[in-house]
Amino acid sequence: SFENFLKQIIYLNIPKSYLENYSHIQNSIDKSYWPKKSKIILTAYSYNFNEPFKIWAAKMIMNGSKYLVLQHGGGMGLKELHMAEDIQLDLAYKFLSWGWKDNRKKIIPFNSYPLSVKKINKFNISNEKIYICMTIVNKYSYGAYSNPRTNLDRLKKVNSIKVLVNNLNENLIDKIVLRYPKQNEPHVNFKFQEKAFNKKIKFDHCDLSFHEIMCEGKLFIHDSNQTGFLETMYHNLPTILLLDKKCDTFRKSSKKLVRLLEKKKIIHYDVYSVIKFINMNFNNIEEWWFNKGLQLARKKFCLKFVKQAKYPNNELNNIFKQLS
Repeated sequence: SFENFLKQIIYLNIPKSYLENYSHIQNSIDKSYWPKKSKIILTAYSYNFNEPFKIWAAKMIMNGSKYLVLQHGGGMGLKELHMAEDIQLDLAYKFLSWGWKDNRKKIIPFNSYPLSVKKINKFNISNEKIYICMTIVNKYSYGAYSNPRTNLDRLKKVNSIKVLVNNLNENLIDKIVLRYPKQNEPHVNFKFQEKAFNKKIKFDHCDLSFHEIMCEGKLFIHDSNQTGFLETMYHNLPTILLLDKKCDTFRKSSKKLVRLLEKKKIIHYDVYSVIKFINMNFNNIEEWWFNKGLQLARKKFCLKFVKQAKYPNNELNNIFKQLS
């Protein structure tokens, strides 16, 4: 029976931090410099994998601390399904978005703080690289996201990138850099087959942060509605988003701006439309990207989903004052 099966495997699936290591972690926290009292807790990442933080934060919340979550990446506010967004909103006292808001009272339209505190990467017309930024998706479905959910969906994504590379003009092939997080392969049960691609292209395994390499690109092509797409939009670098219309669905509240990006040839759903567009426009990509109409569309999109702040720390301090 399922009950007997569960009894046999449950000890293998409960994190050690919940049982064997809990007392050890709690003792480490008690001896650490971490505050014994806190009015406000803010995190953008630590709720995910930082076990000491989770235990400490839980105790602080039980004693009256206000737990704030700062949006740390893309897709939120845009994707029709985003399980992590739902969980974070459920747990947080307030959720600081990168500019968007819906009818949930916990959301505070904030700014893209992690981007606003960094230097802007400006477009360099002398750059020649075409960065194709791939998201390595888990072989097995593990949550409710507007992403590829089956292995077939995932393979279709990979195949569309192969088709893209194989059909760009010959004089563009040696400009291609295919960037993917090789270190994630063991976690997603997927081995990326570099040998299946044209030998003239280069590979980037994400050893450097995206912010560090953005200054080298002339055009950025993303295959997923994730953080990288928002970053190149924020930095005003020529950007194309190639999606699978079946998997990469948007929520209704974002569709007006999404249609605007489709009209300006930023968002595509057909790899052959991307191929045709790049082959025709790459040599003068800046004329397309810095067109007045496209720039207006980009600004409208960024204002809602990846808002820039001139003084991000001041804005954050104001939030703290309001909630104290």
